Amino acid sequence: MPRGLPIPVSVGLCVPQACTIQDFNEFKPYMVSAVNGLLPELFAGIKGFDVSTQIGEGDLHFANSYALNREVTQADAFEWFTAFVLVMFAAGAVVASFARSYFQRQAAQRQAERREKLAANTSLNRESAETAEALLFPDEQEEDHSSRKKRRKPKKARTMERVVKCFSLQQSLGRLFTSRVRDEDDEELSVLDGVRVLACVTVILGNSYFYMLKGPLQNMAVIQEWMSSFLFSVVLSAEHVVDIFFWLTAFLSTYLLLVKPAPSWGWLYLNRVVRLLPLYAFTMFFFWKFLVLYGGDGPLFYQYHENTQCQRYWFYHLTFLNNLIPWSDQDTCLPWTWYLANDFQFFLLVPFLVGLYADVGNRKKFYYTVGGILGANTLIQTVVILANSLSVSYFTYQDEYWTVYYVKPYSRLPVFLIGVVAGASYYSFKREEEPHRIGKILEALQQSPVRAASSALLGMLLMTLMISFMQVINNAPNEGSQFTNLIYLLTHRPLFIAGFSMLVFPVLVAREGTPCAPLKNFLGHSFWGPFSRLSYGALLSHGIWMQFRDFNTERGTWACGFDAFLFFLAYVAFSFLFSFLTAMAWEQPIASLWHDFVVHPRD
Repeated sequence: MPRGLPIPVSVGLCVPQACTIQDFNEFKPYMVSAVNGLLPELFAGIKGFDVSTQIGEGDLHFANSYALNREVTQADAFEWFTAFVLVMFAAGAVVASFARSYFQRQAAQRQAERREKLAANTSLNRESAETAEALLFPDEQEEDHSSRKKRRKPKKARTMERVVKCFSLQQSLGRLFTSRVRDEDDEELSVLDGVRVLACVTVILGNSYFYMLKGPLQNMAVIQEWMSSFLFSVVLSAEHVVDIFFWLTAFLSTYLLLVKPAPSWGWLYLNRVVRLLPLYAFTMFFFWKFLVLYGGDGPLFYQYHENTQCQRYWFYHLTFLNNLIPWSDQDTCLPWTWYLANDFQFFLLVPFLVGLYADVGNRKKFYYTVGGILGANTLIQTVVILANSLSVSYFTYQDEYWTVYYVKPYSRLPVFLIGVVAGASYYSFKREEEPHRIGKILEALQQSPVRAASSALLGMLLMTLMISFMQVINNAPNEGSQFTNLIYLLTHRPLFIAGFSMLVFPVLVAREGTPCAPLKNFLGHSFWGPFSRLSYGALLSHGIWMQFRDFNTERGTWACGFDAFLFFLAYVAFSFLFSFLTAMAWEQPIASLWHDFVVHPRD
């Protein structure tokens, strides 16, 4: 029963081979009557469920899952091609690694032979020996560019070595373990590596429970038991924590663009596409065309292909429009990647806003513009919330909340704008002699440990309150007024991110010996660096394992907290392992090619 009930209900039956779907369709009237009689008992005590709900014959569907599973797990030409590409890139990384080692040994051997020849010529003094080396082996002298050009290797050979270097595991591992922070003056920004990893893990935690509860479930009453638990607030925090990624993009892109402006907007956007799209496309085709070949155990698996519908929506994903198209229907192809479309669309605003802030003499335009965008966005939010009677509670959420509000840019833009203001203010604090407005507040936080600690505690309190309010409202879904829902939906995300800003700024500017310094050292430790680079791939892929398990499971899950936590650990491990493997064979090689042949072709 995919429709007609708040939660889709599916039942797997083992029947004799002689039975056909037509046989079951003939019994539909009797089965519908029996199901309607069971519904009040089945959903007894479920908050927000109308016990008078009834289904019709059109809501009841039968399918031969065994035959359909065999059908969807048969590879077509495109799936074979996808598998071939996966194998070729993995093999290419291994071969390139051996080839690079070979080239390095050959170069070292040639250099040793040349030094032996120079050492044998004892009649030359040190000065003449250096001159002889420059004349005999000009390609080894980095200082003498004019001599080096005379005996360079053929262009094709040098290009091949550079390509091999880009695909080698040595190069990819080197990039993975290289700090994101290039400027020593900005060393404190490594704190955001720890923030990014912890936010990523929290999002996976929330989705681990979410997908378990929306998947095949035997004990639906556990939903309310968990929702009433105090510790479950950590799981619910994932809905707010995902907004931290918008803040991070806004903060870092604004600050770094003010420090080092891009040559042009087009170049900036192109670099962003090259950064995001290759791994995004790889993950989508892995989810759509490769993983499906290894399922088929559960009675629902044939729906994996039907429900994902990547054949309909793949183009909108590759153009970062999947949060807008389809507008009023759920996008079922990597549905958790709505955040990436929003992130890219928001990024388009950054160079415009940075340009306004960079005009020191007329900086008011920046604040007026941000305020105007925020005001227009709030108006749109209000209209959408009231027109669709949207509710705060999960128990009363209808499809309209998930389709026309939750994933749309206007529900997330305020937190991004807060990040832009934060990044601009941090630039003023770090790089300007006279900090502007919020920059002066950051100076006060740095100079006063008491103020810094107070700001961090107040920020944590504000974040906790927003999460707690969500839990309280979910436990009383029908008691809030429309006005209460409106105010909460308009303010809970901006207030959570405002609290996060109050927490993270004292940590960023903390000096040694101050109360926030231990947290700064913890979040800024080099341990987080590689995991921070892998967090993008982990976020892209974590939902794959959850959806695959839901569709491929042979029977409904009896949900319990301990099992859910074990699944969470497994999903974290699979997600970061997938991210690491794709980084070695796909993401980092492409990033190296782009850097060596496009960004810095002469290095």
